[in-house]
Amino acid sequence: MIVDKSLVPVTVASWLTKGGPVQDYSLYHQFLFLAVVQCVVTTVIIYRYALPIGLHVCHLAPTAIALTMYYIFTMNEGATVAQFAVAEPRRSMWSLWVSMFPLVIIGAMIWAVGNLIGLLVVLFQQRRWTARATVCTLGLAISVIAFFAAGSNFPTA
Repeated sequence: MIVDKSLVPVTVASWLTKGGPVQDYSLYHQFLFLAVVQCVVTTVIIYRYALPIGLHVCHLAPTAIALTMYYIFTMNEGATVAQFAVAEPRRSMWSLWVSMFPLVIIGAMIWAVGNLIGLLVVLFQQRRWTARATVCTLGLAISVIAFFAAGSNFPTA
């Protein structure tokens, strides 16, 4: 019996390889797009409502995580599984991702908690709280997305 390969469901191993059955690089494009849009919206809100420039910190780490993941996985075709990183550029990108993963995942978690605390502090203030709450909420949202995007690319050997 001949099985039509187009009807076989995509497995975890099949979407981790680039040239073969599809690694979903659209995740990195979407994450980077969301990070850039969030930076632009935050900047517009900060300058429109004359808020402190320090509120830009809300999107600093998630944007750095988005750029890092885009660089490793899309621009240099890095892999999360060591067996798929046999050629030298992919092997060094895998090694870079393994060494950066704890920093990225813990940093995203700490940044999300910091944005949540910032949001709670802003909600108890009386003046201009809507604009500040919007900036902190956007920072919290992109931090949670960064945490799950990094967590979904757990490096394995």
